[in-house]
Formats: sequence, structure tokens, C-alpha cells
Amino acid sequence: MRILGHKLSVTAQIGLAIIALNLTMAIFAPLIAPYDQTTVLGDAWADPNSQHWLGLDNLGRDLLSRLIYGARMSIGLALVITASPPRSPAAGSTRPFRVWSTCSCQCRR
Repeated sequence: MRILGHKLSVTAQIGLAIIALNLTMAIFAPLIAPYDQTTVLGDAWADPNSQHWLGLDNLGRDLLSRLIYGARMSIGLALVITASPPRSPAAGSTRPFRVWSTCSCQCRR
């Protein structure tokens, strides 16, 4: 496989396939998920069975459905963070130094 004239390694191809699978699951979540993500279906912490492949959570909701719907939030959040201005992480990482330097200057007086 080639992208922009560069041949992709096998690991890159596998990574792209995984990303494509996650995107497909996120886009088609209402069609793929066996149940709605908020529907209570049974007893809390029920074990996996043929109807609920991953079991039920503490409120009795299907974990597989919640995992599929959760992909939407994860991918959306990753896109927002990636699109944020590049100076935001730099400003956040210097905050502890600014607090320390201000405190040390005031303490020396």
C-alpha cells in the first residue's frame, strides 16, 4: 500500500486497519451495538453470556454496547485535543515553574 508515494510498512498498515475499524464502529454505533447504551437489561454485574458478550455493569447496562458508543466520545475528544492550538500544552507545562518561581521570590524577601 502506498500513501503520497511512500510505501507503508506492515505495522503501519495494521495500525491503519485498526483505526479504520474504530472509526467505522464509532460512525455506525447505533447500527452495530446490540442494545442502547442507557437501557437497563438485568442484574448488576451479571456475568457474560450469549446475550451480553461482555456482561453487565453496576447498573445492569450492556458493556459491549457502552464500549461501542464510547468510541464516539474517545475519537471526538482526540480530534478536539489534536486540533487545539499548539501553545496550550506548552503554557500548561510551564505553570508549575511560574508558581514555584513566584513563591520562591516572595519567600526570600
